[in-house]
Amino acid sequence: MKKVLLGILILILVFIAYNFNSVTYGLKQAYGQLRILTKAQSLESYLEENQLSENQKKKIEFIKYVKDYAVDSLGLEPSSSYEKIYDQKGKPILWMVTASPTFELKAYEWSFPIAGKFSYKGFFDYLASLQEREDMEAKGYDVEIDEVSAWSTLGWFSDPILSSMLEKDSSRLANLIIHELFHGTVYLKDSVELNENLASFVGRKGAERLFYSIGDTALMNSVKEKRAKREKIGELIRKSAHQLDSLYKSFDEDLSRERKLRKKREMIEEIRWKVAALLAGQDLTEAERYYLEFNPNNAYFTGYLTYRSKGDQFEKELQEQFNGDIVKFIAHYKNQ
Repeated sequence: MKKVLLGILILILVFIAYNFNSVTYGLKQAYGQLRILTKAQSLESYLEENQLSENQKKKIEFIKYVKDYAVDSLGLEPSSSYEKIYDQKGKPILWMVTASPTFELKAYEWSFPIAGKFSYKGFFDYLASLQEREDMEAKGYDVEIDEVSAWSTLGWFSDPILSSMLEKDSSRLANLIIHELFHGTVYLKDSVELNENLASFVGRKGAERLFYSIGDTALMNSVKEKRAKREKIGELIRKSAHQLDSLYKSFDEDLSRERKLRKKREMIEEIRWKVAALLAGQDLTEAERYYLEFNPNNAYFTGYLTYRSKGDQFEKELQEQFNGDIVKFIAHYKNQ
């Protein structure tokens, strides 16, 4: 028996030594997640201890309503998430690093033992995310760091409300909550792009159905107006991403790296100009103002496609196979 235990111990030590970087990264992420879960407080105590505006109080009630609607009316799995809140003290708490080759719109995948491959790497420590970007850029990759406003533990834990959620408008908040609850209901292994596109689609369609059920015409019109604007921006970015991808595929092997970089910079600058021209003279939200000064690279375009490239495909599927019924659409993927 002692020999068996010794053998297991040796195997564990060998595994840790061979995967030291992944193990230490995993431990840091586990600590960051655990810190948030343990410091999340009940909604009652949060309301008692903080001077919240009436709008913020209404957002807490709205989150409860969206969660109930997602379970009772959309068929998502019951969840203990969003019953507590974590106070961010006005600070971001999680950053996501993505990367792509210099001349290819393809997501770099980080490999982790047991867990598998992921096209992103999260950090609860901003300096660590900067170090990861520096390391990946040194390897020749385009890199993007994005602040994460919400994430799902896929039902393993009770995800808290993040205090920053209370600053979002109702349409984005409903979309976000349904998106994350969908992850806890449907998650297809080793298919990040499909999972994120599905969650984004269901989040949007579920929020639309919720607002329609409320019967608030003014709110519905506002949501439709914002969505139409976002769709125009999205269509331009998706089209631009495909043009950039075609440019890379047209590069001859004999073309120098310097000329490739110049052609790449010229096209990206043209894309920036087109997006700015599309938004010129309009009343913009904070999220839309981002596009006036954004400086995209391959990691940005690849990430955009990861979350938003299959919307038209799912819309066609929704209409043709499920007669526009998002509940039946969700039920179909729950059974996958």
